[in-house]
This record gives sequence, structure tokens and C-alpha cells, in this order.
Amino acid sequence: MLPIIWLIWSSFKPTLELLSHPYPPKNFTYINFVNAFYMMDFTKSFINTIIITLSVVPATLIISALIAYPFAVHEFRGKTFFTIFLISGILVPSQVIFIPLFMLLKTIGLVNTLLGVILPQIANGIPLGFLVFVSFFRGVLREVIEAARIDGSSELEILVRIVIPLSKPAFIFIGIFKGVLTWSEFTIPLIVLYDRTLYPLTLSMQVFKQQYAGVYWAEMFAGLTLNILPMLVIYGLFSSKFIRGITLGAVKG
Repeated sequence: MLPIIWLIWSSFKPTLELLSHPYPPKNFTYINFVNAFYMMDFTKSFINTIIITLSVVPATLIISALIAYPFAVHEFRGKTFFTIFLISGILVPSQVIFIPLFMLLKTIGLVNTLLGVILPQIANGIPLGFLVFVSFFRGVLREVIEAARIDGSSELEILVRIVIPLSKPAFIFIGIFKGVLTWSEFTIPLIVLYDRTLYPLTLSMQVFKQQYAGVYWAEMFAGLTLNILPMLVIYGLFSSKFIRGITLGAVKG
């Protein structure tokens, strides 16, 4: 927590005090946040980041759950092969796919669009979501699923009404984990976007740093604080369930 605490209290320092000592501020000031808000065009970047995050996280959860359910409760030919194939996506370094990703997005006309940023991040999250959900879904009693089938429930109804409610820790874990990664994603927006009106917070921070490097340090710290604050709040609210999702997944796996 110390780097985060240091970042936050540095945001309230005047520039001269920030450069003179690393200790808590003696003269609190809020002007850094006001300046950063307007200099970074924070409102537009924040909206873009919200759109990307709220598109990526639910889509990743839904698609991963739909893929994981048949692997967890059914036996079929090629199951082992397809399981290894899906999980192997975790092992692929992101740097390997940048050039083919850009060429693919350019071919289908998604360069410099928010959709071009959203779709690759959904794909990146599916392998981990699949791995976690399969582990949790296997923990649901088969007797309960079979009883629901006898009562005439479809597989989708079983997933929505029985399996998902019993796997809430997994959804919270993947949701927070993928949300933090999406919120802080820098590389994919960098290679896809060139219109500054579409920039998320991470790119706006980089542009701000390049334009005002060595001058507006206090404003840069304030911008970083504004950037990480939503994720800190969300993690603080759901931290216990996040940790529970990790531990239960480890035990069930």
C-alpha cells in the first residue's frame, strides 16, 4: 500500500514541495486535480475507459461461462484436446499477436474504433475465465443438475438458475481481475487508436506525460490518482469476495 499512499499524498502537494521531499504534504492543495482534469480532457477519456471496461468484462464473463459449462458437466469426444487448446491461450505472450492483430483489425475496418479495442481484450480474457469457471462448475452437485433436467429444464436454464448462482465467487474474481486489467490496458489502445477523442485514460496519461514532462509533476500525480481511484474503490468493496474466489478456486481445482 505504501506506493499508493505516497502517490495519493503527492497529488495534494504544490510542485515545489513535491520535488523537495517525499513526505506527506505540509501545504495541501486541490488545484492539481483541477488542472489535471482539464489538461488531460479527463471527462472524455474517463467515458471511453468506462465504455471499454463495461463492454469487455460482462462479455468475457458471459462467453467464458457459456464455453466452460459443457466442459464441466458433459463428456464428449475431443474434450481434452479442446480444453488444452483453450487454456493454451494463457501461454501466448501478448507481444506475439500485436502485428497480426493490427493487420486483422485493419482488414475488417476496426482500426481507430473502440470496438477494435474491446474485441481483443474479450478474447484475451476467455482462457483464464474458462479455466476458473470449469473448476467452479465442476463443484456443483451433479444430482442437482440431473434433477433439474428431469424437471424439464434446458441446459441454459440450468446454467442461469443453478450453476451461476452457486459460482458467484468465481464471477466476482474474474470480473474484478479482468476489470482491473482492462482499465489499465495500454498496449492494445496504443496500437489500435490514433484519434485522441477515443483515447482511454492510460493513453491520455501518456500524452500528458509527453507534452508536460518535467514541468507538471504534481498534475501528473493527480491524474494518476484519478485514474486508479475507481479500481481501488471497487477492489475495496469486493476484496473479501475476490480473495474467497481465489481460495475456493484453488481448493476445487
